[in-house]
Amino acid sequence: MENNKLVILGNGFDLACGLKSKYADFFEKRISEDVSACLDRIYQEFSVEIDQPIYYFETLYDVRNKYIKNMKEVDPFAIKIISLTKKDKEILKKSKLTFWDVVLFYFQKNDEEKLEEVDWKDIENRMLDFLKNEESGKPSLVNILYMLEHFDRFALDKINWLCLYLAKILSDEKKIPEDFVEYLYHELRFFEDSFIDFLSEEVKSNEDYENYATDFLLQIVSVDNVSDLFKQKYLSFNYTEPINDPYFKITNVHGTLESGHIIFGIDQTKVNPLKEIYRFTKTFRQMTETSIAKRSDELILPRKEEINEIAFFGHSLSQLDYSYFQTIFDFYDLYSSDVTLAFYYSLYGSVTNLEMELDLSKKIGAMLKIYSPSIGNENQANNLMHKLLLEKRLIIEEIKIDNMI
Repeated sequence: MENNKLVILGNGFDLACGLKSKYADFFEKRISEDVSACLDRIYQEFSVEIDQPIYYFETLYDVRNKYIKNMKEVDPFAIKIISLTKKDKEILKKSKLTFWDVVLFYFQKNDEEKLEEVDWKDIENRMLDFLKNEESGKPSLVNILYMLEHFDRFALDKINWLCLYLAKILSDEKKIPEDFVEYLYHELRFFEDSFIDFLSEEVKSNEDYENYATDFLLQIVSVDNVSDLFKQKYLSFNYTEPINDPYFKITNVHGTLESGHIIFGIDQTKVNPLKEIYRFTKTFRQMTETSIAKRSDELILPRKEEINEIAFFGHSLSQLDYSYFQTIFDFYDLYSSDVTLAFYYSLYGSVTNLEMELDLSKKIGAMLKIYSPSIGNENQANNLMHKLLLEKRLIIEEIKIDNMI
């Protein structure tokens, strides 16, 4: 049997090929120093006790005004109006930020993370936090929806007042849906369009991207000829298409730049399908917005007899994508088959081989531990990793950049 692989690519692949495709890169370019300083000034402005009825400011869906009207015994002469300066309003409107930019910015502010420490999975974690959690001091859909319905002073804390205040300013020229969740979906599409513009420009400005991508794939697949790459199957969690050739078949599970439609979403295992926020899961959006759910003669996963290795490169192995991996491992009957799991990496910066392999080993161990109960047999589940190692079906291997053509 030929050495046929299912190659799974993550954002680390694009980074290794020279693209600045991190969330931090996007955020840094999208939110300039002026915009960041503006958002900081507004945050400080809202350090006052704005939950008191004497403070007035406009918000999306006129929530603040309805809240004040709902309060009794308010002296109209005591009301204090909070308003941005003309300069700050101009900065915000020119920025073309979305509601999701605001949510992500203030989550970061509260988490005190530096831009360079933020990676892609944090977008999805923060989306999930916003959509499900009720934690005080951070943006929360649960609290906002409660406020939209009840208008009482205990429903919403200052950070959510602030998000609704900025949403009003940023949405002045947009048609706002009557339903807030629908508004969130539209804003997410605007946010995704901005990332498409950012990454498309990054790909265009990197003339060596396809060459690097080709060289990396040749090493991952262990072949010498580019034509041999076309015999493999590729599953990418990126929005890019590494080789511009009609014979190169790749499935981008979250959309592509070329299609003009990409997906940011949350893990479907964390959300009840009957809940309204299920529409923000990757699974639901793939089903309704991508070609994956459409009829096609092309198989997304090659037949079991056609694959002897599942090769990972550049994927963070985040729990957010475990549902994909469980499906793949089940499909190829990982425990009983001869399929090898191979995890390839390349060094960057001052990171050593030992550090990379220790980090990968921890992530692989965590992934297999969570996956193993799905095997069904408790004894087999407990020894899955040992079995793979003894059968030499678990490999961690460096791809040396020095070997690039």
